[in-house]
Order: sequence, then C-alpha cells, then structure tokens
Amino acid sequence: MHQLIVPALPLERSRYERAYVLGLEAMMAIIQQLVASKSDQQALTDQFPVFEVSYDVPHANKQVATIKAAVANSKVQPIRISVTRRQVTLQFMIQIPNSKPVWAPSAGALWRLYDGFLSNLTGVDLPDIVAVHISLESVISSLTVTVPVRPSFQNYGIQAPTKLQVSCLEPGQILPPVPAQRAIIYQLGQYLSATHSND
Repeated sequence: MHQLIVPALPLERSRYERAYVLGLEAMMAIIQQLVASKSDQQALTDQFPVFEVSYDVPHANKQVATIKAAVANSKVQPIRISVTRRQVTLQFMIQIPNSKPVWAPSAGALWRLYDGFLSNLTGVDLPDIVAVHISLESVISSLTVTVPVRPSFQNYGIQAPTKLQVSCLEPGQILPPVPAQRAIIYQLGQYLSATHSND
C-alpha cells in the first residue's frame, strides 16, 4: 500500500497562515468594493483582483536566474517578477486569451480566489512572504464581445515562460512594503503595574 505524504506539511501550513493574515485587510477592502457596495449582486464586471506577493531576498538583483528557477516550481506562473536589491515581488493577473472576461463577483468566489492564490505559492523556494497586495484592474481588450467566466486561480498567471516579464528596479524606484505588525495589547493588570512603576 502506498501512502501519499505531503513534505513539510506543518511548515507549509504555517507559511500559508502568515501570508493569509498579511492580505486579509486588502481582501476585505476588495470584497467591500466589488460586492457589498453593489445593489444588484448579479451585476457583471470586468474588474478582477490582481494579486502581488513580496519576499525579502538579500541581494535579489544579483540572483535573477536563481529566482526565476525557484518561481518556476509554482503551480501557476506569475505574469511579472519585479526584483530590487532586497526584495522579489510576484504579480498574478487573470489571463483569458481571445476574449474579454466578465463575471458576477461574490464574497465566496473572492475568498476562493484568495485561497487559490496562496495555495499555489506552496513549493516556491523563496523565504517567507513579507507583504501581500491586492488591487482591482479592468481587463483591457480590444474585443467588444464579453465572455462571462467563473474565475479560479487556474485562470491566473501564464503557461509559457517566454512571456514572463522580469524587471530589475533600482533601490530608489520603489519603497519596500512594511510588514504588518500587531499593536501590543496590554491587560489591565500590566497597564496598572506599568503606571505605578513610573510614579
């Protein structure tokens, strides 16, 4: 009998959970913008989330070939890789060839896209994620015919590595995102003891 064992499952799970928290606020804003603000929940739109994830990689601009090889292991290839002296950012956008896709967004569909985004990053041989950015972008197409789709993360990224755009930016061109940090929450007893010790 053969048993399938997922390598380093606890590590992958903890990396997934840390990344999930980093993009949580951005996802809530996207859902609010696409779903909660619309009176007609079935209204079609050509706006789709654009997912970006950043990794802290020292001397990244000197390791472009190694970075491309590491990213090649992801299940869906990013449309663009941006490299600075100390950071690598992968960008994923919806790719529907020969059509202008539209969809009826829902909170459930958006959460599934977010999960697909993070799940497809497992296996990428890069350090822990330091920032997750999510924005909305309309699909640019010269076609006037729109095609309704039910997007999954398999619609994101590219299949052929020849289309991948890699840009090396100078350190002054872009500011690295600041990792999210939780504010310290004091218990009442800790607060009182701290104030009495200052008296």
